[in-house]
Amino acid sequence: GGADLRFQSSTGVELKHEIQSWDPTGESLVWVQIPTLGANEKIIMRWGDPNAVLPGYVSDGSAWTGYFGAYHMDQAPNQNQLDSGPYGNDLGSVIGSTLPATGFLMSAHEFPKSSWNAFEATSLSGSPTLENFTISFWLNNIQENAENWKNWVALAHTSGNVRLESNNNNPPKAILYSSGLSGWTNLTTSSNVGTGIWRHVVISAESGGQAKVYLDGASVASGNYAQSNAISSIVVGKGTDRQG
Repeated sequence: GGADLRFQSSTGVELKHEIQSWDPTGESLVWVQIPTLGANEKIIMRWGDPNAVLPGYVSDGSAWTGYFGAYHMDQAPNQNQLDSGPYGNDLGSVIGSTLPATGFLMSAHEFPKSSWNAFEATSLSGSPTLENFTISFWLNNIQENAENWKNWVALAHTSGNVRLESNNNNPPKAILYSSGLSGWTNLTTSSNVGTGIWRHVVISAESGGQAKVYLDGASVASGNYAQSNAISSIVVGKGTDRQG
């Protein structure tokens, strides 16, 4: 379904999209690649051409060009979480199963505290490095106390790892932490993540030598960063060398 669906910018440029789910009588979920979105920008949706053919970019990963992983986390807890991007860097289940949960848009995964349960992609295609990368995800803390450190996402590299985790304060704040990198300043966010609410988290490492953490669109931490190590794996739900 959705062969006649198209998206365009206000200047008429066709925007690639991926159809995650399609229900002609109900709600469908479609991801649209928008290179930039400025003030007063419009996105135009078109449909109704009976002769339209489903574009290849809907299912071949090219709607996520430039991503070394795009994960909707909509597979079952004990299944690989598929990469919708062009490189096929699927996340495999690690140690044990996560718990099913209701996400911000659709399904989600609950990672039990103090466990090794997680998802990991190794032998990554696309040659990703720590120079100039961005990670974004939705997070909902179910517990806020200093009993355990909680690792949310981590990148392993040739000398160690970079991970975003909650620190051991009460209430905890997010910290972008590094192991095995010189010239790195660990970044602690200025605000608490909180519990019981979905928050949008973004980590941005720029080639100009800065790393930033955003929470719901607001910058909450920044510091010196100048790294180029190759990324060997990505882990969701725990650290590369420690429990979640």
